[in-house]
Amino acid sequence: MVPEGWERKYLEEVTQFSQGIQVAVDEQSPIPKPGYVRFLRISDFVSSSELPRYIPNPGDRFMVSNADLSMIRYGSAGAGDLVRGISGAIANNLFRILPDESKALKDFLWIYLRQDNVKHFLFGNSTSSTMPAVSFKVVGKVPILLPPLPEQKKIAQILSTWDQAITATERLLENSQQRKKGLMQ
Repeated sequence: MVPEGWERKYLEEVTQFSQGIQVAVDEQSPIPKPGYVRFLRISDFVSSSELPRYIPNPGDRFMVSNADLSMIRYGSAGAGDLVRGISGAIANNLFRILPDESKALKDFLWIYLRQDNVKHFLFGNSTSSTMPAVSFKVVGKVPILLPPLPEQKKIAQILSTWDQAITATERLLENSQQRKKGLMQ
């Protein structure tokens, strides 16, 4: 049952997708240079151990901001995972999700598309040869319930506040565990 004022849509009806860029390793730099931008690869979102890479600025078509939504297309490390929080040019194994903000707000989609049922949908519909892969076609068919924009904003604000509180609590717990280990030693 759809609440009054909400709409049942598919993601492709309220967004567009933009493929990342492929850049040869020998064209990437481990240090920033004038005219270069951060090159965002899957490892930048799933592993903190790899150093950043930089490439000549490829133009706005491939650039994302901290607030933009991107999705990992390939690999067991996170095919179908929604990512954000880093600015730069996205690699071809990622793609940007561009919402029509007259229909769907980025912050609402950020919360909605990270739900377990969406991840199960994407995983269940991914293609698999040597590694899982999520296509634009599959992502576009993600069903979504959209409340009116003011409700989307309120829902995103409330859930974002809860996420921040959970993160802060987890940090406190981790710090307490470290202190306990130190005291025990």
